[in-house]
Amino acid sequence: MSEEIARVVKDLSSLYGVNSIVILNSEGKGVYSWHRTDADRRRFRLSERTIKDMLDRAVEFVRLAGGDQVRNIIFRGRENMTVIEHLENIIVFAFADMRANLALLLIRVRRVAENLVKMFGGTSI
Repeated sequence: MSEEIARVVKDLSSLYGVNSIVILNSEGKGVYSWHRTDADRRRFRLSERTIKDMLDRAVEFVRLAGGDQVRNIIFRGRENMTVIEHLENIIVFAFADMRANLALLLIRVRRVAENLVKMFGGTSI
């Protein structure tokens, strides 16, 4: 399964500036992770639970504001940005530096989520 996910993620991991990608199922269990370098892997200190909790908080925040479903969450810092995309039973987390093109990052993260949903047919992974 890991090799199949790696093929789907390749388009996103090849985007300039992307440093880390984590794929979770809807319960927050990690099913795949990729880091550009060993240094990126060592720097990465987020747990799967933390990523899922952040998504859950954003969903609640939007609900309380009167909104509906959360498509994605974007965090932008001075030097880095993060996108969390939730689609059906898949959560895609991407961490990139500011050299990455945000529009392309959003498109590719969404494409990864859509392709993984198709790959697993809406079943839990």
